Amino acid sequence: AASDVYKRQGLWRDVAAFAAPPADAELPKLVSQSAVPPLAAAMAELDRASDRVAAIAKVGWEGPAESLEADATIIVEGLRESLRLSGEEHDARFREWLADSIATAEHFLVAVKQPGEPRERLWRELGQHCSRCHAAYRDR
Repeated sequence: AASDVYKRQGLWRDVAAFAAPPADAELPKLVSQSAVPPLAAAMAELDRASDRVAAIAKVGWEGPAESLEADATIIVEGLRESLRLSGEEHDARFREWLADSIATAEHFLVAVKQPGEPRERLWRELGQHCSRCHAAYRDR
């Protein structure tokens, strides 16, 4: 989303600090595809599912129920997988915040399955969890 441009300050800091290597520098071999760390891949899948849920939320939760439920399930499972993959390189706060997000996502999944449950509130709460973690870990 366009607003993400302003959130990813670390990216823009690194772009601004870029200096071209000298003309005679030996450059690394270019590859057609780079390896994506497992945690980044899990988060990317979460992001795609979140975009689809956000689109349904934007139109008043009017959309195919099975699609919404499938994406809510992808979000729960993706968060669980992210916690499993977080390993030692992430601190206790990161893992605690992921656990909080998992709990909210599980409640959201229940709300998706049962009409009348507070899915809008839970969706906003899950978004707040994600924003907090991204500000502390991804966007710096």
